[in-house]
Parts: sequence; structure tokens; C-alpha cells
Amino acid sequence: MFAMFYNRPCRTAVLVALGLLPAAAFAAVYTVDSSHKSAADGNPGTPDKPLISISAAAKLAKPGDTVLIQGGLYRESLTVPNSGVPGKPITYAAAPGQRVILTGADRVSGWNKCTQADAPGNPHFANLFMAELDAIPGKLFENSKELDIACLPRAGWWPINEGFGLTAFSDPENFTQSDVHAWDGWTVGIVDDAGGSTVAVEVAGYDPATHKITLARPYSQWRKQIDAKRDRYRMQNHLSALVSPGQYVFQKTEKGCRVYVWPSKLDDGGQPVIEVPGPRSKAGVVNFGGKSHIVFDGLEVCFSQNNGFDTNSSKGAMDCLIQNCYAHDNLRYGVLLAGGERNTVRHCNIRRNSNGIVAYECADLILEENDIGPNFIDGIDIANHPRNTRIVRNFLHDHNRWGHPDNLQFWGECDGTVIDSNVFLNAGQGIMSEATGNTRVINNLFVGSHAVLLICGGENWEIRNNTLVACATMPTNFGGAQSNPGRKAYSGGGFNVTGNIIAPLHPTPLFTMNPDSKSDYNLLWAGEDSTRPLVISPGWKTVAQSIDEIRKKFNSEHHGMRADPRFASVPDFFICSDYGRIALCTTTKLFIREAFDGRIATGDTVEIDFDGVPRGVTGVGKDFITFEPAMSGPPETLATIANWGKRKTVNWDLRLQADSPALKTNEGGGNIGSSLNLDNYRKGDFNGDGKRDLPEIPAD
Repeated sequence: MFAMFYNRPCRTAVLVALGLLPAAAFAAVYTVDSSHKSAADGNPGTPDKPLISISAAAKLAKPGDTVLIQGGLYRESLTVPNSGVPGKPITYAAAPGQRVILTGADRVSGWNKCTQADAPGNPHFANLFMAELDAIPGKLFENSKELDIACLPRAGWWPINEGFGLTAFSDPENFTQSDVHAWDGWTVGIVDDAGGSTVAVEVAGYDPATHKITLARPYSQWRKQIDAKRDRYRMQNHLSALVSPGQYVFQKTEKGCRVYVWPSKLDDGGQPVIEVPGPRSKAGVVNFGGKSHIVFDGLEVCFSQNNGFDTNSSKGAMDCLIQNCYAHDNLRYGVLLAGGERNTVRHCNIRRNSNGIVAYECADLILEENDIGPNFIDGIDIANHPRNTRIVRNFLHDHNRWGHPDNLQFWGECDGTVIDSNVFLNAGQGIMSEATGNTRVINNLFVGSHAVLLICGGENWEIRNNTLVACATMPTNFGGAQSNPGRKAYSGGGFNVTGNIIAPLHPTPLFTMNPDSKSDYNLLWAGEDSTRPLVISPGWKTVAQSIDEIRKKFNSEHHGMRADPRFASVPDFFICSDYGRIALCTTTKLFIREAFDGRIATGDTVEIDFDGVPRGVTGVGKDFITFEPAMSGPPETLATIANWGKRKTVNWDLRLQADSPALKTNEGGGNIGSSLNLDNYRKGDFNGDGKRDLPEIPAD
């Protein structure tokens, strides 16, 4: 289970293990090995008498020391007690080639096989197990896979017919039961689009005559009305809905809850292997708030009730490094950096958390060569007066599920942010920003968005040599004055947009031109048959249909061009499904946001959500398409549709062909657009040498 997590052992651990560092470099090396027969926390921490817990070694470690951790599963939360000093950090490192897991989860015990009396009304009772928990679980996991709460419909959503305030709605199609108690004990899982999640609210009552459910409380603090055009729901958490493996429900008790599961498999003793994030991880699995000069190298940190790595909301950290780590399945953030200076996250995999990396009130933060995604909301969030953040050579992808998901979001008087040579793939939005200044966006590749690829809010931005391809709305939103009481005002001007390729793959304006801004050497392409303006001013007061009009009306693009960039391989057309009709979509049918004017035809090949699967279009309506083969399930949220026309394979390749007009036509004779290779970043190769720069992700 624990052999060979990493394809490249961490440098620190190798040198320590081989004795190749001078004695002055490290005062001590403390070995932790939870599986060693002689391990105990009273031991000196030598290889033959190791410590059994990381926390015990942490108490001993002083500046320059290393805590060397052998492979194993460590059910503990580490609160770092001591700081290093400049030149002598305290290092917590996985032993070379070993998989070290710090988990906030506890295995659930005390399972009893259900009888018919234990699970009344469920014909599958013989497959069910039940256990008592001290608290209602945020999530449950089986073999590292999240269990689904049992629901109706079994997959997808039901649409709302009419909403009544925030506490009632009707659905004549599905609420057909004549018994007033038909939905007693059920919970409604309703999407709170404004709040960013599915909100669970218990049913307070049911009226068969009006087909109406009343909720026990308002479902949203953000909304005024349940919206039949946007909201969707499930009926969930009832024992009768527990009908297949990998599901659970719970019932509240005086001491916590009783949980029922249908396990996918059992251990050798005939018991389910179910884990729940435990209370010891409320402050994060690894907490180093207020500490400095700490290195975490090669650790897997997971299943926290809160955050994986955490600097604490009030203490921050300084001169700390997280590298070669894997932060996953934490109920909040993979990494939280609150306050502090000169911290770095490098060569990490961060996925299936609520948000990937969240940092606020930080200075001189470096996020470099990480694979971030998918997470359930945002990939990176930077906020509240950060200074000089560097986001360099990261692969941010697949942040498109709940709420307002972005691959990168930063706001709150951010200054001096550098975003250089990143790939932003398949998100609600590639970058969302507000109240920012002196920002540089250089040589990035933006591919695929439900909405806008690049939203730039604030003033004084340099946007140079990026490639922006495939979005469902306008590809960019540059500037816009911003002013909030008690905060710095931003003019919305001072944008320099130079040497970019902007090709949304559907007809739409390409960017907004603001006062005191300029653009030049850009290659603009919305398609041969597009009749939409290329550039607009705020509020559409001025529009430019051609490069000549941009030059005359905006005094810009004197060296720009409207031309097909001639990529090696991209779809013919890109669009998004309709948010208001997600509940009506199936595994073989998607409703489209807007008319697509014959740009998808029967017999074409489409790709859904960048999944790499070619699907043949079997039917086309005014506002929908059907296709085969089917998706694995109905869409949870918006879906993107890339139409590859009559090609039978799908392959995104944004390299420029030899006849591309973007070659050698940029300012100074270079190429227009980004130099990045999408396929390399997908493989974790950030420098293009053909080798993965990241730790391999374990199969389980």
C-alpha cells in the first residue's frame, strides 16, 4: 500500500538518509515509523528505536532538524510547536519512495448488520449496516471514495415548478402522492446558486392538493425567492432511498446520529471500511500557524474536517515551504495560508477539497508548478491586501461545480500580482478578479470556460502574450471602475493588452476597451461568419466591427489583426448548456444556453466537459442536442460542448501550425500568444523536458 508514492524522492530525505549532509547542517534526524515493532513515543527517534507519532517527533525537533517519516497511515493532527531559523529550517519529510498519509479521518466502528426491523420499508435491508456516531458527518468515505447520500432522483435533479418565498415550492410532476405524510423524514437538497453549494433542509410539511413541500427553514441567506428558472433539487436522506452500494443516510439521535450504509465491499472480518473526518482535525491536519522556517516535503494530507495544511486564521506563518505534497478530500481547503510572508507551495497535487489553495493578507507568496484541480469550488483564492503574489507555471483545471467557481480568484486590494505561464483549463471562469492593481498576466493558456475566461477588475494591468480559447460568453472583461465605502477606489483604466490570441470559438465581442487603456499586436478571431463586434466600450457605447474601426474609434490595434490563428487542433465551435434547464438534461441530451444557428449538426462529433470522449450527435433541436454514447450520469451542473465537426477524434492542441499568422508577427518579431504546451501541463511536465515534475498520485 505504501510503496513508491513518488517518482522522485525528496532531496532532503535522500541526503539525510544517505548521510551526505555535513553534521552542522542538521542537528538531528528523528525517525518516525508507526509500523515498526519497537516504535514508541518514548524512544529517541533512531531508525532502530523510532517514534510512533509525528507529533512526538515535532516536540523534539529544533532548528536544522529533520523529522523523517517512514511510510504508513498516521491518524493524527500535527500542530507544529517549534520554528526553524534562517538557513536551518525544521523539515518534516517522507522517507524516500514512501507514502506517508496524515489523515484527519477515523474509521467508523461498531457496525451492525441490519435486520428488517432496523430498516423498515427498505427491501435491501440485508445489504445494509448501521452504526452510531457522535455527530452528523460532513462526509463519509469508503476506500478514499466519497459516499453519496441516497436520494431521489437516483441521478441528476428534479426541476421546481414554482417557488413560494424561501420556504416552499411545488412540483406537480413528482409530488403526486396522496398521503400528507408521504415525505415525512425526508430532506430537500436544493442548490443555493448564490451561496455556492447544495443546501440540505428538512421537510416540514407536504400538501398533496397543491403538490407543495414546505421547508423547515429558509434555504438561503442570499436569495429572496426560490427561483423555478434556476433552482433544482433532490429529495434525500431517507432510508427508503438507500438502494445501491456506495450510498448512506443518517438519522439524528440525542447523542449524534445513526448512520446506515450499503458498503461496496467488506473487510476480512465482514465489516464495512468507512471513515469519517474526526474532530481532532478541526484546526487542520497540519497546523503551523505562527511558525517560521518550516518545510513539509512529500506528505499526503487528507480527510480533514477543516483544512489540510493550515496556518490558523489569526497567526500566519513566515518563510515556510510545502513541496511534493498531496492535499486531497479535505472538507474545506487543501491549503490555507492566513497572513504571513515569503511562503511557498511548490510541486504539489491539490484536489477534491472545497477550495484548493486559499491565501489572504499574505506578502511575497509563491505558488509554483502545482497541479490544482478538480476542487469543488475554486482552485486558488487570494484576498484581503495581498502583496507581490507570484503564481507561476501551475496547471489549474476543472473548477466548475458549485456556486461561482473559478480556476483563480483574487480580490480585496491586491497589489503586484504576477500570473505567469499557467494553464487554466475548464472552469466556471478562468480568472476572476476585483479591486486589484499593478497586475501582470503573462504567457498563460486559457482553455474552456462556462462564462468568461479572464475577468480583470481594477487598474494598471499588463496582459501580454496569452492565448484565450473556448468560452461560452465573452472571453474577457477588462477593467471597470470599482469603488466601495471605506476601501481604495480603482479607475478601471491603465490596461495594456498586447500580443494575445483571443479566439472564443463562437461569435461574440472579444474585449472591452476602457479609457486610459491600449491594445496592440493582438490576433482576434470569433469565426469567419461572426457579425458581432470585435471590441466594445463599457455599456456598448462604442463598438468596432473590424480592425480598421478599432484603430479609428479606439486608437488601438495598429499592428493587430483579425485572422484564424491556425492552431494544430481545436474544435469548430464551443458552447455551454443552459443553467436553467440542468434538471431537464439527461445522459444523452443537453439543452443549450443560446441558439447555435446550425453550428452543430446530426453526425457531428462532440466532446462534453473536456472528457476526451468523442460522441456522435444523433439529433439536433432548436435548443438541444442528443448524442451517443451516453455520459456516465446526468450533469450535476453546467456542461460544455465542443463540436469537432466531422472529425472522429478529439485532441486539443494549441500549438501553432507553420502557416499561422501569429508566427513572428508580435512586437519585436516574436510569436503572438502563449508558448505553453497544454499536453505537457496535463502530464505534470512544466519545463517541457518530457519528465513529470510532480509526485505521482496514488491510485487509491
